[in-house]
Amino acid sequence: RVGIVGIGYGQSVLVPAFRLSSVAQITALAASTEERARAVADRLDIPLAFGNWNALFDQVDAVAVAVPPSLQPEIVEAALARGLPVFCEKPLAITVGRAERMVAAATAAGVATCVDFMFQTIPAWVEARRLLEQGEIGPLRHIAVQWEVETFSNQHKKSSWKTDPSQGGGTLFNFGPHVFHYLEWLFGPILALSARLTKAPNDPRQGETLVTMAVEFKNGLTGSVSICTSAYLGQGHRLAVFGDEGSLVLHNPTNDYAKGFALWRAGRGDLALTPVAVDGSWEEWQQDGRILATAALAGRFLEDIATRQRRAPQLADGLCVQRLLDGAERSHRTGQMIVL
Repeated sequence: RVGIVGIGYGQSVLVPAFRLSSVAQITALAASTEERARAVADRLDIPLAFGNWNALFDQVDAVAVAVPPSLQPEIVEAALARGLPVFCEKPLAITVGRAERMVAAATAAGVATCVDFMFQTIPAWVEARRLLEQGEIGPLRHIAVQWEVETFSNQHKKSSWKTDPSQGGGTLFNFGPHVFHYLEWLFGPILALSARLTKAPNDPRQGETLVTMAVEFKNGLTGSVSICTSAYLGQGHRLAVFGDEGSLVLHNPTNDYAKGFALWRAGRGDLALTPVAVDGSWEEWQQDGRILATAALAGRFLEDIATRQRRAPQLADGLCVQRLLDGAERSHRTGQMIVL
């Protein structure tokens, strides 16, 4: 029995993702009021609805949380104190200190946890990692990330928690956790970084819409990161990896953050990048690609509950990302490269 806390991402992604599992039943939903929860629960055929997440805990065996980072720590820590396995969103919190408390609570509870870092489940990314591990393009030289999209909030110049840094909004906290996580998943720990957080001159909202970073990994590899969430007709999401013997490129030009990635390769002597065949492509999936990506993590989470395994990405992995976010904020404030 799984309970969902939050009815935004919770209803659009978490409910259908967990329902793709044969072992999970979504039995309860919690929102800021019982009325809001009941309206969504009735539409999605979920039996129980609560305006208090503590009451939901009494009725479930595991919890999935999808609320702003400013609200998530209290809910996660309370669920862990009750001994409930927790699936939660990125980033864990607004501050490193609060994220550390969440990890301490998870350690004390000894239950399964998972953070929704979805890129490690996407077939094209899995294949790219396999090729890199077998040295397909030789020793690595540099990497470059470009993520250019126009979010709904920025298209319509709307204000919400996603544009308010005090609640965990802004481009760094909304998109940066995914980038930091997949960079370390592919290339190892980040040693140092510098960052600049900016927005359009005529944008009165507080949250940044452009993040530019330089990163250095412990293995000596360096790279650049640019994330823009106010890019009309931006090129989408692209990761380029340059090695002594060639290049690998992951590129998704679509509006679906998970579906639409193609993998391209060029070896030394090739005149152009050529597509790489990827097993298990999601292109036939007609719904939001985030559902499939999250379903893969949810399946792993549910299996960990049953088998008592503890596989990444756990809350401890979320804490590593939180420290990188903090480093980026400190670099922006001080104008200095931050050694982590």
